[in-house]
Amino acid sequence: MNDDAAPHARQTSPGLAYLAGFALLYLVMHLLYHAIPDQVLADVVYRWGINAPAAWVIDLLAPGANVRVDGNSLLAPRVHLEVVRGCDSSGAFFIACAAILAFRASWRARCAGVVLSFVTVFVLNEARVITLFFVVAHRPAWFMPLHTYFIPLVLIAAICAMFALWARAATHTEVEAAASG
Repeated sequence: MNDDAAPHARQTSPGLAYLAGFALLYLVMHLLYHAIPDQVLADVVYRWGINAPAAWVIDLLAPGANVRVDGNSLLAPRVHLEVVRGCDSSGAFFIACAAILAFRASWRARCAGVVLSFVTVFVLNEARVITLFFVVAHRPAWFMPLHTYFIPLVLIAAICAMFALWARAATHTEVEAAASG
């Protein structure tokens, strides 16, 4: 074979390969998430993973709030707040994970990035649920704009910032490893 043919061979650009990997990973995570029955999410994930920690923090911040958890709901005298599929920040977590797993970095860095994504999304989502609890209790007219527009924008911006910082650190670590090796 002629050596001149190699440069003309079709190659996928790294950016296109990254986008394809990102999209495929996001799709797989999304499909797996939608395979989980709603009742499992409500009784296990939302009750114990989101609402119970939020109720604990609310009790610390406002001991007289009389908040209680009932499945996927946070309840108080003036509040009925439900966590449902799609309002659990799973989409933000899947975006972060897909971006990290598709990125060219060591598997150690990718695993650290997934853990960082989980912690970031968990903390931000708990802050979101707690904030919305107090909004429903004290400023119910603010609920829809905050829940629908502002908080999702802040969550995605925070995930993008976290990814950028992680990617910079992962790339810097890779460059250092290559230079010392």
